[in-house]
Amino acid sequence: AFFLRQSRLVLWMGGRGNTINLFNDVNRWIAITSEELEVLRGRHRRSAVRRKDNIAELEGHLAGDVQERKKEMNDFSLEIEQYTLKHFEVLKEELIEVDLAQKAAELDSADTEHQRKQRQLNRLAADLDVMNMALSKVASQMVRFTDGCCQPDDRRSPRSWQMAQAKK
Repeated sequence: AFFLRQSRLVLWMGGRGNTINLFNDVNRWIAITSEELEVLRGRHRRSAVRRKDNIAELEGHLAGDVQERKKEMNDFSLEIEQYTLKHFEVLKEELIEVDLAQKAAELDSADTEHQRKQRQLNRLAADLDVMNMALSKVASQMVRFTDGCCQPDDRRSPRSWQMAQAKK
């Protein structure tokens, strides 16, 4: 196939003298193109190797970063859990304190209620004692009155009794 093309090329050029020059030019062009292709192939291989090395390095960094992020997330989760547990403990202690305070207040109010009722009973007993003494005095005065005024054999009116008392 190459020879057929070359022969057509020679016929087109118009003679045989130019065919050697043409052959040399085409050969030079092929050699230059071949060298350029080899240079490009080498450059492509070097850039591919460099890219593979960069990718491997970045994958290593990425794996390290992933491990670091996982460790940071675990540490953060542990920190949040400890913080939450600490606040739950504080809240629990506060609720216990409030409950104890309420129970103490109820006991104090119960004691206070008991003491209040006891004071009322003491005052009532004192008032009853005073009333008993007053009624005793009234009763003794009634006895004196009935003894002095209202004897069964004495049938005088209260007015005559007053006059009799005035004479004594």
